[in-house]
Amino acid sequence: MAQIKSHDVEAWKDLERLNPAAWTRSAFKVNTKCDLQVNNMCEAFNNAIMEYRDKPIITLLEGIRFYISSRIVKLRTILMRYEGLICPKVQEIIEKK
Repeated sequence: MAQIKSHDVEAWKDLERLNPAAWTRSAFKVNTKCDLQVNNMCEAFNNAIMEYRDKPIITLLEGIRFYISSRIVKLRTILMRYEGLICPKVQEIIEKK
């Protein structure tokens, strides 16, 4: 905190007002509450739009729209055939445990 204060007093004041659990790694909880890793989701998304990344912005956005629409249709088709009471992924986790 002394280094932050010497670098930027306003930033230090802002951090002093916040609960350390909101911004410092030492106060983060180590147990996760979700079975997804955000980094993996980002990597998968970036991989899916790889062919559109070097295109102009409108083409990029159209590519992302196409990818998301296709994914929604694919997952909807799969779930329409599903007969269970809860979603398949949750059902699979429950059965494993």
